[in-house]
Amino acid sequence: MEGREIRGRFPEYHLYFYSRESLGSRAAIFYVEHEGLRYAIRYVKRLERVPYVGQVWNLSVEGCETFQTAVGMSHNTPKPVECFAIPMRQHTQPGDVCYEPFSGSGSQLIAAERTGRRCFAMELAPEFVAVALQRWKDATGGTPAPLEPAA
Repeated sequence: MEGREIRGRFPEYHLYFYSRESLGSRAAIFYVEHEGLRYAIRYVKRLERVPYVGQVWNLSVEGCETFQTAVGMSHNTPKPVECFAIPMRQHTQPGDVCYEPFSGSGSQLIAAERTGRRCFAMELAPEFVAVALQRWKDATGGTPAPLEPAA
């Protein structure tokens, strides 16, 4: 991995994904050093350079509406779509499936749509399902087709 603090400046970090074919005979074990730790990488799938965006993301939730739950509590944390889009771009390829067991307001559904991924999302609370479907519809212009619950 690139990047060490040099005279108070931080060089650009990148994540590397290596293809077994691109490494030839070196494909079995490849070492990467990052933040003083050495990692062994074995049998990885592809070679790609992805810009590293850091460990702290400065994301805003301004403009996100607060909505009421069935018991009258407000849900104040609709996540910014970029909160899910960043790791999707870092760790998946277009067409990959992302799993969201707690869909809430549907931010990951929208991020998946925008980044060309598929998202399998679940949510138990019907009011959050309704909000997620409406947000997805507003963001994409599509018509949601939710699955019926299993009997």
